[in-house]
Amino acid sequence: MSGFKGRAFILVTLILCIAGCAANQDALDRDKSDNYTQSPGNVNIKENLGGDFGEFQSDDDVHWPDYIPSEIPEFPGEIDSFMVAPESHIRMRFSKVTDELIEEYLALLVDQGFELQFRIHVQEGFPDNSEERRQRGEYDDIDITKGEYHMTLWHWEDTATYDVYTSGFREEAIAATALQWPTDLPESVPQIPRCVLQTINPGHIEGYDITCRQEDENVEQEYIQLLLEAGFEEKNGTEYKNNVLVMTVFENDEVIVIPSGIFSPVFSIEVIIKSELQ
Repeated sequence: MSGFKGRAFILVTLILCIAGCAANQDALDRDKSDNYTQSPGNVNIKENLGGDFGEFQSDDDVHWPDYIPSEIPEFPGEIDSFMVAPESHIRMRFSKVTDELIEEYLALLVDQGFELQFRIHVQEGFPDNSEERRQRGEYDDIDITKGEYHMTLWHWEDTATYDVYTSGFREEAIAATALQWPTDLPESVPQIPRCVLQTINPGHIEGYDITCRQEDENVEQEYIQLLLEAGFEEKNGTEYKNNVLVMTVFENDEVIVIPSGIFSPVFSIEVIIKSELQ
């Protein structure tokens, strides 16, 4: 993948030199780079970023997260999608990104004391053309650092991907992105103890599909015991609104709960909220 070329790269270099900040282009081995994503045009995509994305957004409501410290300037593009692994990084994909917009943003970063490193990646077993690319003013990504803050920026055509690592605000990111138990579930449905919520999605009938990450292997059995203690009846199947459920379910007058520990350590339940009209 090529980053900016020609005029854009020269302008950026001039900005950096005037600001007195060294901008280095390094040839990095792809297998040793901590932050690497191949261009969208390549078939094999390698991401060595760590963390589990717990949130994905792709709609008109996506915006720059307000829990990112104000010391990190907001990227002035239009966010198309947004993913969060709060313990490691936030990934945002932007559209309508021009070279001029990138130049202005990099100049702002330098003015605020960030160090920029223009990087070229070299893959073992393939010809090393990094010197030729460097002479042409090409690069793969920009590594951006200032103290505990760290970002990586990729830019191609009119799109960009921006990773903001949470190393400088991890606790704030985790707290801000933590899922909350649905407030419209009846109180008779116990919350799942010792299981960190991962996803909450609409159920295929009514209600919710909820998944969480178990802190130990006893979560499922203890949750079933909680259901029984809360008055749920265990059944080998049930019927609701012409839907025949042939698995083990736990049911009361308000809801049907279907537990599933399919892929450890992930535990999931489907909660079907009964409506008045059945």
